[in-house]
Amino acid sequence: MDLKSIVEVFEREFSSKNALEHVYEISRYHRIQGSQGLIDAGNYIFKQVKGYGLSVRKVTFRFDGVSEFFGFTTPLGWDIRDAWLKIVKPHEKLISTFKEVPTMVVAHSPGTRGEVLEGEVVYVGSWKPGIFRKVNVEGKFVLVSERPYNVFVEAAKAGAKGVIVFRRNSPEPNAVPYFGLFLTRKEVRKYSKTIALSVSERVANEMISAIERGRKVVVQAFVDAEHRVKQGFSIVADVEGERKEYVGFIAHYCHPSPGANDNASGSATLIEMARTIKVIYERGELNRGELGFRFIWVPEYTGTLAILAKEPRVIGEIGFLINLDMVGESQEKTGSVFNIIKSPLVLPYFGNELAEYVADTVFRKEQTFSGSTRTPKIRYASTEYSVGSDHDVFCFATKPSIMLNQWPDKYYHTHMDTPDKVDPEMLKMSGVMALTLGYTLSLKDPPRSIVEIVYSYLMRNYYEKLATIISHAEADVLKNIFSKHYLNYALSGLESLCKRWSNLYERVRKVEKDVSKKIKYRDVKVKVSKKLRDKTLKLKVKQMFSMRKALTKQPKLAMKLAKLIEKNRALFSIIYSTIVALNIKPWTYHELYELMVSEYGWFEEKDYARTIQALAKLGLIEIS
Repeated sequence: MDLKSIVEVFEREFSSKNALEHVYEISRYHRIQGSQGLIDAGNYIFKQVKGYGLSVRKVTFRFDGVSEFFGFTTPLGWDIRDAWLKIVKPHEKLISTFKEVPTMVVAHSPGTRGEVLEGEVVYVGSWKPGIFRKVNVEGKFVLVSERPYNVFVEAAKAGAKGVIVFRRNSPEPNAVPYFGLFLTRKEVRKYSKTIALSVSERVANEMISAIERGRKVVVQAFVDAEHRVKQGFSIVADVEGERKEYVGFIAHYCHPSPGANDNASGSATLIEMARTIKVIYERGELNRGELGFRFIWVPEYTGTLAILAKEPRVIGEIGFLINLDMVGESQEKTGSVFNIIKSPLVLPYFGNELAEYVADTVFRKEQTFSGSTRTPKIRYASTEYSVGSDHDVFCFATKPSIMLNQWPDKYYHTHMDTPDKVDPEMLKMSGVMALTLGYTLSLKDPPRSIVEIVYSYLMRNYYEKLATIISHAEADVLKNIFSKHYLNYALSGLESLCKRWSNLYERVRKVEKDVSKKIKYRDVKVKVSKKLRDKTLKLKVKQMFSMRKALTKQPKLAMKLAKLIEKNRALFSIIYSTIVALNIKPWTYHELYELMVSEYGWFEEKDYARTIQALAKLGLIEIS
């Protein structure tokens, strides 16, 4: 059976109606990590999947504010029942209520202990370390943009009644953004007298305007919330193949209500995918694959890291993972693009290129005016590895992983991420694409022309990247560095075909020779720090990078690192790629810098040197 026929089988069975109904149901729950809403949403998913007859179970852990998994501490459990915020001076105005705007309370904020808090609003602009040494905020509310955790901790120490956070330059100024504190047990005890609230940029600008005109702004706030230890769980459901190895699919089910696209859309699509493959196998419409399908629903990061720590076999049995995070966007409403985010170069696997081919097959359905070719039904692209979801954990565990994700989304992490922004047809296309890719990988016998497909996409991506390098000031050096590392990636990716299907050996060897002829490079000298150049870098502790942990451990150093990341946003992904690479083997500094440049393009070496030194001071890596 060819790929197009497989797509057609999945398209016939996958129900966009079912998936959309799951989106609406999951969106009802306020799914903050450690909350009852998260538990209820998880139980809904568990019940649905079990009802389809799949083998399903829970991997449990505790939201106790103490448990740590690979550098991430679980927050203390938190529930919120009600809240409101209003301006009382210079005029009375109700800003928001929790029932209407669930994101108005920063997740894990302490409550007001039955009281109504009142205080003057002090605008401090953007947060900087030590800002409250110069500004008296005792008994007041601090209005600030971004960095809620940093502001909250310092404001609480300074005796503020509360912080009010907003997002500057928001694409939707009326949207109230979602922020989280993820407080540990110790932090809850220390900072229990300060609350944290969120407002839209429009409301923040109204307050700022009044303050700048010399008018006193006073607010009242009420928050009915409490912290206590809660049970957390991830959900694992299997559709067995011929052997105990799986293609993995994951989606996180946490986030505030409604959180329709982020990430009720991925969780709902995964539910319908599980039903679809089960029914198709039972009907015999497709032969059962050699590899099974493993579906996983998690509280983001926390639940995946808990699985890796407590039941590593669950991840160890997965050969390749597909993460569905924000896959349902109505592109017209959100302004998004469907992205296939690939594994880092250091984790080569043919699934990256096969995913692009499957996407072209599923998404290119519309004929051009002349009818001579096909055009995409949606906007989509493939990109280098970037961080931000549960595929990061699998990459850290050295499992090749991709993420299916839509970005940008102007309603991202706001109360306006509602089910009306979800396109049911997009849910279906995402599910069909993921199922088709997963099923193809699971087959006992390789699909026809798979070697040629992978080869052609490897070379297409190579030449496309070269085209972006041509005009760069360091084009010659960059071209040789990229070609050197891409050749290794391409050959290793083709080699992974042989590991999956040994009968492809001869065909793979033939195209490997062709790749080696076409991708030529010469060794070039890249200027790097003399102090670090030939130093060997090793992973000192098996932990993922956590900016939050860095802030609590060495705040000044963490802020220097944060400034570097603000200067170059790709640096956050570069840090994660570095940790992944070092979890595989030690590297010399200049080798690792070249690898990062190959993947993310040219960036200042001195910034990478500072980053590596910061990671060493934080105790993550060792320089020898």
